[in-house]
Amino acid sequence: MRKNYSMIAVLFGAALFTTSCASTETNSSEKEALNKEKIEVEIVDDSLVNVGNNYRFMKAVNKAKNGEQVTIAYLGGSITEGAVASPQKTNCYAYLSYTNFVEKFAANKDNVKYVNAGISGTPSMLGIERLNNDILSYSPDIVFVEFAVNDDGRIDDLKDTYESVVRKLLNSKSEPAVILVFTVGHTGGFWSAQDTQQQIGSHYNLGMISVRDAIQERISSGELSNSAYFHTDGIHPTNSGHKLIASFIENYFEKASAKEADKSYTVPADVKFAASYENIKNVELDETVVKNIGSFTKATLPVWNYKNYWSHSSSEGNSPLTMKLNCSKIIIAFQQKNNASYGNADVYVDGKKVSTVQGFSSSAWNNCATIIAYKSDTAALHTVEIKMSEGDEKKTINILGIGYTE
Repeated sequence: MRKNYSMIAVLFGAALFTTSCASTETNSSEKEALNKEKIEVEIVDDSLVNVGNNYRFMKAVNKAKNGEQVTIAYLGGSITEGAVASPQKTNCYAYLSYTNFVEKFAANKDNVKYVNAGISGTPSMLGIERLNNDILSYSPDIVFVEFAVNDDGRIDDLKDTYESVVRKLLNSKSEPAVILVFTVGHTGGFWSAQDTQQQIGSHYNLGMISVRDAIQERISSGELSNSAYFHTDGIHPTNSGHKLIASFIENYFEKASAKEADKSYTVPADVKFAASYENIKNVELDETVVKNIGSFTKATLPVWNYKNYWSHSSSEGNSPLTMKLNCSKIIIAFQQKNNASYGNADVYVDGKKVSTVQGFSSSAWNNCATIIAYKSDTAALHTVEIKMSEGDEKKTINILGIGYTE
């Protein structure tokens, strides 16, 4: 019997498949229809890596069925934000899957809250810096995490930053269900950080959904056209691609809710790789550690989700932003521009230069960027200073967020 995936049904018109799917026999229409039906079922089935422990997910489902308030949040990069989807806010996979959850489970639709914390260019390094404000402040019941494209090529860091995101979510006060979404890029070949991220998801027995597993071989073989998912940039999904991801999440909803309910969920005490950023704190959320803002000024205009940050302008001089941090590691988020009026800033720990924040980049697109500015194996009380680099004293930079771990 044909499986019922309401989202997927709108996707598989003839335009999404290559001509190899057609038949020239007298009964070609019937065979073509059967072939497409078979593919649409298989592609959705192949997207599900793991249902995982469903205790927390079913807890959220039961709250929704009882008309209680439920919050569904999405943390990721431009794919989660909905870049190139049109209209972006309502045709991104996040909103489509949220509305599907509401339709399936909510007794009171107004009591299901939607939080989209996707920001273009966000890897898990920036995700962990943003997590307290952009996700945990909403006390979510379900969180989808999408960093497989932006984490690709950052393997050494992501083993720590990605697992830190996962553990911080799992150990947070609202105890959300955490579901991992593995996206894929296709520019000169397919690429994704899924292989590493999937090991982390398996360690915690989480729900996992893979765009790569569903489409890569089918596009490579010509069974599925490239435009069935990818925009011309080879990274972002088209509207059809977003609907495809939403159908994969719909399939997860069906499988997870049909599975016999797990009685409990315990976060493993051990880590798979590392999670040294799990207990990150944010200077922008608690400025008691700031001793002097120097030549920086407090922000007046929001940049993405940052509403409380430090900006240096050309007329401000070059006195450092000074903090006292009991820390072992520091992550700095900043705005990056391809604009000569923007410059770089150096980071000093106890008077020693440890890194440079590059506010200017010839490859920037007015993006939110991040660096691990300082890293040590042990925590200690440090004087941390940020000031403009030599030659950039009269340039601009926006330091959006400063995260640190003790």
